[in-house]
Amino acid sequence: MDDTLTTLRWTLARRAALLALLGATACAFDRDPADDGDTDGASDGGSGESGDPSDDAPQGTVVVGTVTDAEGAPLGEVELRYEDTTVRSDAEGRFELPVEAGDAVIVHLHKPGYVRGLERVTVREDVPSALRAVLRPEAPAIPLDADLGGEVVGMRGARIDAPPGAFVTRDGRAIGGTVEVHLTPLNPAIPAEYDAYPGDGLARTFDGGLVQLETFGVLDVTVRQDGQDLTIADGMGVEVEIPLPDPAPAVLPDAVALWGFDEEAGVWEEEGIATLDAAAGIYRGTITHLSPWNADQPLQATCIKGHVQDEAGRPVAGAIVYAEGQDYLGGSTATSDEAGEFCVPVRKDSRVEVTAYDWGNGAAVREVVSGSADTEVPPVCSDPRCQDEGVWTIVAGEGPAPWDPASCEPPADAPLGLSAALGGAFGVDLDLTRADGLQVCGWVIDDPGAAPGESSGATMLAFLEPSGWELFMWMADDGASSGEANGWLMVERADDPEIAGASLCSFDLRRREEVADDVWSVGGAGDCSGWYPGAPEGELTGTLSFDGIAGELGGLFPTLCCDLDMMPSSPM
Repeated sequence: MDDTLTTLRWTLARRAALLALLGATACAFDRDPADDGDTDGASDGGSGESGDPSDDAPQGTVVVGTVTDAEGAPLGEVELRYEDTTVRSDAEGRFELPVEAGDAVIVHLHKPGYVRGLERVTVREDVPSALRAVLRPEAPAIPLDADLGGEVVGMRGARIDAPPGAFVTRDGRAIGGTVEVHLTPLNPAIPAEYDAYPGDGLARTFDGGLVQLETFGVLDVTVRQDGQDLTIADGMGVEVEIPLPDPAPAVLPDAVALWGFDEEAGVWEEEGIATLDAAAGIYRGTITHLSPWNADQPLQATCIKGHVQDEAGRPVAGAIVYAEGQDYLGGSTATSDEAGEFCVPVRKDSRVEVTAYDWGNGAAVREVVSGSADTEVPPVCSDPRCQDEGVWTIVAGEGPAPWDPASCEPPADAPLGLSAALGGAFGVDLDLTRADGLQVCGWVIDDPGAAPGESSGATMLAFLEPSGWELFMWMADDGASSGEANGWLMVERADDPEIAGASLCSFDLRRREEVADDVWSVGGAGDCSGWYPGAPEGELTGTLSFDGIAGELGGLFPTLCCDLDMMPSSPM
């Protein structure tokens, strides 16, 4: 049953990634979906055999872990680079990257169709260091005449306004004609998106001091021509608008610093001022190069320290520790040393969730309340003002691993059922309940990437029936308990991946209610109108009604809520 559950989880995660791709396609119907996928003929990287992660326990001075998307689906063929060494993640997102020990090893991540990633990792000599990396799909390209300049408005109200001739190649050569602008906002109020932030919140101020950031939004600004990344000409500036977090903090500063990202040092650099336009829901400023940009303020920093150990009380070296604010938007990371000790900067007098990962073994999570003492950034663990919060114990096989979604068992009385009459290129006629062996998984999402002026909230459900039909639906329901919702339906055959189709649908959401902690019961009906541009071939039309169960997608561990009683009958 465990193997079947794992298969179902990954099946759903893969389809979630595809539905996310369909959503991006909706913004640019003439865009080739292959642009978001892997490149053909990918090599194993410049380091030869090091590009193939081993199932054996890692040894030596290496960074080891996984790469996922924001929905928790593993990402293969991600290029990870440290100086002159390059490896690629395998089909399950796993990687092992040889590095040199240092206080700030910089790991660059790249995959076509995704925002470039960068992680700072503290590495100990001859100790494997864990890393959980998250990449977010790049926003669809929007064309702009570089000779004329002008305004580009992207997802969630992100915007730039470029003067004529603003863009040049990275080596300073002038360009002309049409360029492609990608504006990808990251909402720090959504933990899965905050995880995709580059760096670890460490920043350098105008005067060279180091601070930890409390964030109010990130926008990746990428401009290309013929596949080549561009930048902004010396002496010119481009106006930028960075969307506020959704939901936004109760108190927003009228002005905050504007920080560009230094990809070589792996830190944010203070480069200007961003002013609040609350009515428009943005911070506005001027940027002078192309990178991720952050509208942030330095947090009032203190320090939390602790000790990571296994169930036998032995110290765990190389564990990665994430500290994420629960009543502020910000976070930091650290790596445990040979004695299992760590310390991280956090905001003073705040609730902080601290998670310690031991790659391949599991995780331990605790919420703590930080103290009031002022400490340095980065912190010094021997500083007596650094608040000691004791032990994080990792038990092998317990606690969700950073690359594996958690699961839940739905209430026994939760209604589960699916009726579908689908035509077009498919002859699908289903009328199934829990007793027929129907399997259901799903999640609810706080913000699927709302367009400007739209609300947030979505539900995804997956239905797997015994004969092999798989139906995956996505509803942009704005988080409402009921009402109309637009979305998509995808249909596949488990025994023949060539049989696949997708459709735009109008849903009548009759029920979306939380029936247990992080467990939602969802029911309704759908009317699907035809082929979805950019979807797999196969026209799909018809109607369906459904009752399903879904878990909450949030934090570091998305919850896939499955009907575990039906697992033994799974055809997979």
